[in-house]
Amino acid sequence: KNITIKNFIDNMEEVMKEYSFFIMTSKYEGFGLVLVEAQATGLPVISFDCKSGPKEIINNNIDGVLVNAENENEMSKAIVSMIEDKEFRKKLSKNAVINSERFRNEKIGNEWKELFEKMIKKKSVWKGENVKIAFLFDDSLELGGTQRVINSLANYFAAYCDHEIELINFYRKSDKRHFEYDPKVKITYLN
Repeated sequence: KNITIKNFIDNMEEVMKEYSFFIMTSKYEGFGLVLVEAQATGLPVISFDCKSGPKEIINNNIDGVLVNAENENEMSKAIVSMIEDKEFRKKLSKNAVINSERFRNEKIGNEWKELFEKMIKKKSVWKGENVKIAFLFDDSLELGGTQRVINSLANYFAAYCDHEIELINFYRKSDKRHFEYDPKVKITYLN
């Protein structure tokens, strides 16, 4: 009676602010962008320490809690501890916001921009030319973290760099776009 399963939500950031902490019980993750999104709203996070992803984001017991992969007993104890220890939750919350800053669009976008600029400087052929950057992706997962990252990077490069950006989607043309794109971003569908 105290558990609610929500339908699709457009304003996830606002909804996250209603909660005290975030739990991710994935067995597998590529990165776990949702952990960063939760931390950015001030939510301390608890996650299984699966093979990749969470440990690259969470500093255990500093801005979140990592639980041995698939150890349900340990996960239960971590959840109870988070509920009962308000001071620990506050500490993690404060540190979560600070930790999430290293993943901000502007910071990551600048790092990508610097990387491309270094590549352009090394390749004399590219000097002074407009560089075309293409992101190949599959939106079969609809609103997954990969799509959010690609959207952010494409919009960043379109807005702040003098390069042509093309998103190449090899899955399908969707009638509804899930993200807003800068008008300079070209989208090509292969199917």
